[in-house]
Amino acid sequence: MRMVSEEGGMGGCLDENQLAELVEGRLASGGQRALMAHLDGCRSCRQVLAAFARSAAPTEQEGSQDSAIAATLMAQKRTALPEIGRTLSGRFQLGRILGYGAMGVVYEAQDGLLGLKVALKVLRPDIAEKAELLKHLRREILLGRRISHPNACRIYDLGADDELHFITQELVAGESLQAILERAPVAPAWIVPILKQVCAGLAAAHQEGIVHRDLKPANIMLEDTGRAVVMDFGLAADETRRELSQGGPVGTPAFWAPEQARGEPATPASDVWAVGAIAYLLFTGRRYAPAASLDGVPPEARTFVRRCLEPNPEMRPRTAKEAYRVLSGTSPSLAPLHAPRRVWLWALLALVAIAAFLVVFLLGRGGLSAPVGSSSSSGERLPTPDRRGPGLGARPESASAHGERC
Repeated sequence: MRMVSEEGGMGGCLDENQLAELVEGRLASGGQRALMAHLDGCRSCRQVLAAFARSAAPTEQEGSQDSAIAATLMAQKRTALPEIGRTLSGRFQLGRILGYGAMGVVYEAQDGLLGLKVALKVLRPDIAEKAELLKHLRREILLGRRISHPNACRIYDLGADDELHFITQELVAGESLQAILERAPVAPAWIVPILKQVCAGLAAAHQEGIVHRDLKPANIMLEDTGRAVVMDFGLAADETRRELSQGGPVGTPAFWAPEQARGEPATPASDVWAVGAIAYLLFTGRRYAPAASLDGVPPEARTFVRRCLEPNPEMRPRTAKEAYRVLSGTSPSLAPLHAPRRVWLWALLALVAIAAFLVVFLLGRGGLSAPVGSSSSSGERLPTPDRRGPGLGARPESASAHGERC
């Protein structure tokens, strides 16, 4: 039976035949790309595929949805997942599986040379065996190295170990915006700080002539500190070069700009459209559709969302830097990057009261033999970070300390 998916990508969810073909590696590369694009945006299909993959080809990491799907991604050439604990290139010791993507499986790894943890993405065999694609990836990694910004994930290198090819990049401690949204809506106080950081990270890429092309909630990581990091510039392209002739449109359909859906080359304005689509989703809880109402978007943010979602790219902010400026003009009430002053006032009064009580108590017990001077504190103390994260109503902690440099 074929079900209709509200989350898009193919116009319907996977049926049993498609699941079997994907798990058994019988799909052509074009068909696999379409199915993986759908899986990126459809939680129910990922769950069904994970169960199907576990029953058809159990792995050592059985019980993990990500590892079951990761095994499916490697099934094209019947290549087993690299086992946890294996050391690649005599340097990177594989730890737990962090997730999966259209390009392969992502591990946490320990870099024995530099003594730090990295994210290591093992590429699918059908990608790794194509010299032209590897050449393309090497070029993109060189491009990605030019991006240096707290809100953009740093790419390190492309390596190989026997038949395996892998990419190493910065390990971001957090979870994806998509994972947070699958649990609960993002707290309103977090939305604009997240969007500003996303714009800032993209602006650093646009300044280097790099277009992301596949910005979506799954490619935005959020740390407990409030830092947002744009991930996966592996699909990025130097806008001065042509698209790969066999590649066609690249990205996830639900967050394609109209020109991408028409098969036209992506530009920085295409990334801006994706930012608008993500903003619409965060504010309303719904995916954007053409001519959709802006009901649910706060009035102060409607100009930003409307401009980003203009069908004509010439009418949008041309780059993420311009989008950042538009967003910075929204009402301050939408973007409380710090606790309100009234909260600080009450906190200060409480501290003074506690200090006064301690002084009186110690004097009464004879515990102080010298006069008590005034406090030497010269500044406010930042509150302890709320570990609940943006999806559970926490207030963002000084996000500007981690990035937003535009």
